[in-house]
Amino acid sequence: MQIQIEHDTIFRYAPADEPMVQALRVWPTSSSSQTITEWQVQIGDRLLQARYKDGFGNYLATHSATSEAAASDAVQLSVRGRVQTFARDGVHQGEEPLPPVFFLCGTDLTMAGSAIIELACQGVSQSSSQRSSDSNVFDRLCRLVDTLRSRMDYVSARSGSEVSAEQALARGAGRAQEHAHVLIAAVQSIGFPARFVSGYLRTVESDRATMHEWTEIFLPDRGWVGFDAVNRCTTDDRYVRVASGRDMRDAAPVRAVTTGRIAEPIEITSTVITAAPARQSRTSSIQTQQQSQQQSSR
Repeated sequence: MQIQIEHDTIFRYAPADEPMVQALRVWPTSSSSQTITEWQVQIGDRLLQARYKDGFGNYLATHSATSEAAASDAVQLSVRGRVQTFARDGVHQGEEPLPPVFFLCGTDLTMAGSAIIELACQGVSQSSSQRSSDSNVFDRLCRLVDTLRSRMDYVSARSGSEVSAEQALARGAGRAQEHAHVLIAAVQSIGFPARFVSGYLRTVESDRATMHEWTEIFLPDRGWVGFDAVNRCTTDDRYVRVASGRDMRDAAPVRAVTTGRIAEPIEITSTVITAAPARQSRTSSIQTQQQSQQQSSR
C-alpha cells in the first residue's frame, strides 16, 4: 500500500529561561515491511536531517533552542513522507543492532508487578512443552492480547504525565503507549523479549492516519512480530514503523530536555492525514486471523 504522511504537530511548553533541546526520532527506516520513498522533516521554517542512529537503530537528530526561543510557548514540527508498505503477517525484518535478549529486562515504565504477572498467566501457559511449538506460542500471545484489551479501555489523549504499566492496568484505561507498556511487561514476565514501537496507523474506516504505538515480541521461529493491543491484531500494511526501544522514552517522536530534566509539553496539537487510495475494508481482529490460519493449515 502507498501511504502518504502529512503530519503537523505543535508542542506547547511552559515558558522557561534555560535553553531547551529536542531529540527527534521521526525518520523511519526501510525494512521487509516498508520502503521509504520520500521523507522530509521541518522545524518551523528550517529543514532538519537525521544526524546519526541511536543504540536502538533509530535515526535521530536534535534541535536546540536559545533561551529566548525556549521561552516561546510553541514549537512546530512538520513531517511529509511517502511509504510503500507490505503485509508480512506482523513480522519485522530490518537492521538489528541489539540481540533479542536485551529486551528481556523491563524499565520503570514496563516493570511487571503482581497484577501484570497474573494477567500474563491468564493468557499464556508457561509449560515448557507448549513453548516448543511456535504456532502454539503465537496463539497464546494472541489470547494474552485479547485478555489485556478486555481489562483496559482505550483513551486517545496524547498529552499527560507518564504512567507505568502497573498503574495503567490498575486504572483499567490508557493510551496506546500504556497498552504497549502493559503488553511488554506481561510477555517479559514469562520469558519473551519485547519492545516498544512508535509510528503511524492508517485507519480503514476514515482513510486517515494517526500517530500510534504498539509492541513487538520476539518469537524464535518468526523473529520480531508486531502486536497492537489496542486493536487486538498483529501489524500489517496499514502500519508505518518509525522508531523502537525499551519503552516510549526510547522511541518517542519528540523528547525535550532543559537543564537535564525532561520538559513535558503542556499541550500537543497533532494532525496526521494520508492520501492512500481507498481499499476494501478488512476485519483486523485477532480471532479472525486465527481462524484463517487454522483453515489454511488444514
